[in-house]
Amino acid sequence: MSTRTLWMVVAAVLLLSGEWALAQPRDYASVAYWYQQPGGTDFFKPVPVEQRRPWGRVPKPPVVEAEEVFAPELARGARLLDDEALDYEFSKGKAIDLGVREPGDTLTFSGPDLIHEGPYTVFFLLPREVTNPAAFALLTGDTELGSTPTDYGTKDSVKVGIGVFGTGRPKLTLRFTSAGSAVFDCVQFAAARQLNDVVEAEQAPELTRNGPEPVQDIDVMWSGAKQLRFPAAKTGDSLELEATIPPGDWSVSVGQTRGPRYGDHDVFVNDKPAASLKGYEEKHLVHDWVKLTTLKGQNGKTKFRFVCTGKDDRANGYELGLDYLGWQRLVVEDAIEGETAELTDVKEGSITDQELGPR
Repeated sequence: MSTRTLWMVVAAVLLLSGEWALAQPRDYASVAYWYQQPGGTDFFKPVPVEQRRPWGRVPKPPVVEAEEVFAPELARGARLLDDEALDYEFSKGKAIDLGVREPGDTLTFSGPDLIHEGPYTVFFLLPREVTNPAAFALLTGDTELGSTPTDYGTKDSVKVGIGVFGTGRPKLTLRFTSAGSAVFDCVQFAAARQLNDVVEAEQAPELTRNGPEPVQDIDVMWSGAKQLRFPAAKTGDSLELEATIPPGDWSVSVGQTRGPRYGDHDVFVNDKPAASLKGYEEKHLVHDWVKLTTLKGQNGKTKFRFVCTGKDDRANGYELGLDYLGWQRLVVEDAIEGETAELTDVKEGSITDQELGPR
């Protein structure tokens, strides 16, 4: 093959690979190899280290580019920004300057295409510094998801709100609350609360029930953005669920919602007494990994029966709130938790209840 023909092949490979890479949703690097006839000189000169550019910002999906979702604003005076003169890079090399915004101004746009429903935290990615940024609130429909913090504009990533979204592209609105500039690189969604080794209570099969039909509540406080609420009305009302526990030695727990409306329930696992759950608290709060019992062996389909035993005098209901049925590897068998051990003496200092979450 002649040198001319070889160079034509190399050029074609570079062109095709470059066009293919540009059509993909991610960043790619193309590499080509070439050979010279004996006697040639190596013309390649590497870029000095101090002049090399970083790979750039590549946000983890789901994400949308601000210059794409706000493209209609270009006809109203917005302008595109590139990162050629910067010592850092924008996502896909572009950002958009939407100009000066006034309090009360609104902008509606579509978020990223979500393939799973659930709770998401919404981040706005910006240039590293924005002069006199316009504060804003983020809404979906009439529901406000959050707003910019007081240090907005000093960091290149800011958490603006949390919401529960279905699949597809959510419709979002920016409502500006102060005058200033609006410059955005991209908008990123991150799953807000997803747990491993659990069966979501609202998805667990119902085996038996004595009492009202359970309902599902939606809020970002719960894993998967939902809980199963059994609206028990009196002592003796009961609900039995099923979860498949994998083989092994496990500490079996529940995510329990407590608050003014919740009562007390005894729990039976595979018809054996396991634990008693107190439901009342002054404010609604999810307690993670409330231990019920331990399971060993092949396990498999496991029955969880909850029986209402009454309520605290301060509670205004008998209900049961379940976020999930979960299991954690049994590390220390028959251990006594420090926070539940009997206190006999404190010589110095004090004792406090400090929840550290799952280990």
